[in-house]
Amino acid sequence: MEVYAEAVKHGVFPSVHQRSVHNLLGLSARPWWTVEQSECAKQLKTMERQWTAIREEALKVWSKRKSLFVEEALPIGSSGMLGGGELALVLRSNAIGGFREEICDRLMQSTCELLKHFETASCAKDKIKLSILLAGTRTWPFCGPTNYVLEAQLGLVAHSDARIRVGNETRGWRPGRFLVFDTSFEREISFEGAPSNAIRLALTMELWHPQMPMELRGKIRAADGSDEERK
Repeated sequence: MEVYAEAVKHGVFPSVHQRSVHNLLGLSARPWWTVEQSECAKQLKTMERQWTAIREEALKVWSKRKSLFVEEALPIGSSGMLGGGELALVLRSNAIGGFREEICDRLMQSTCELLKHFETASCAKDKIKLSILLAGTRTWPFCGPTNYVLEAQLGLVAHSDARIRVGNETRGWRPGRFLVFDTSFEREISFEGAPSNAIRLALTMELWHPQMPMELRGKIRAADGSDEERK
């Protein structure tokens, strides 16, 4: 922590626990947010009301098509996993041109219909995915690269041993409820002590920080699209 404190003094990081490297000045900084504090309260509450339908489709995909889930990559600069693992099924991403229609049409019709309403909201940033946390998982502490992105995670299958620390506060997932946090703050995920076949299942989505100017959101979206076209 002494190294981080020194870096904060020299303006490298916003704070000891918020160590993002691409930052927009003037944004409110706190590890945990409520659904109401996000710009997406209406959309997130709609998904909370429909969580059982989302869970049913997600569990069916996990049960019958596990090969669709791939190992989740942690942000650049993180030290990876100490054990276990996290698997993800991306449902939508700018990098793949939007929604994965082969998944939406065949496997998750109801979920994708809900999410496509969310996609058009100004608060929606980019990636939406299903996340599976395996028993025995523990990550090294890590931070996201920017201070203008929040992440919302809807609990679908929860377990008392699955925990996430953001900043100095640790919380657990609850079925049918969102956790919302600022990805620039240090976080650490653990799922130790549970039976080997236990999972934590969540629907995760990226949100813009509510104070992020609209014109900058548009510029970042355009840059992301240009980068993808050059690939």
